Amino acid sequence: MKNINNINNSNYYYYYYYYYYYYYYYYYYYYYYYYYHLTTTTTITTTTNTNSTIQRNQTRTLTVIQRVGLLVDIVVQVGEADAVEEADGDAHEELRHEEEDDRPYVF
Repeated sequence: MKNINNINNSNYYYYYYYYYYYYYYYYYYYYYYYYYHLTTTTTITTTTNTNSTIQRNQTRTLTVIQRVGLLVDIVVQVGEADAVEEADGDAHEELRHEEEDDRPYVF
């Protein structure tokens, strides 16, 4: 029996380490998503009583996080496109001023 318990404990620790490593990686790259997930899961576990409700709310939380992630990606892409367009416009404006400066003066 001791061998079986030791195997189960080692598997449990390995799983816990993997779970912790995954959430550390998730937290490092998606700080806001992880923070939101942490706050919602703590409020869910304190306010709900049954396991089915907790599981249902956690799935709902994950879909909300995915939607927020998609929205953030769209906002970032639009912001990058605006920045590129603005830089392109500034370059054209600069070029236009240089061309105007090269014109001969008429007195």
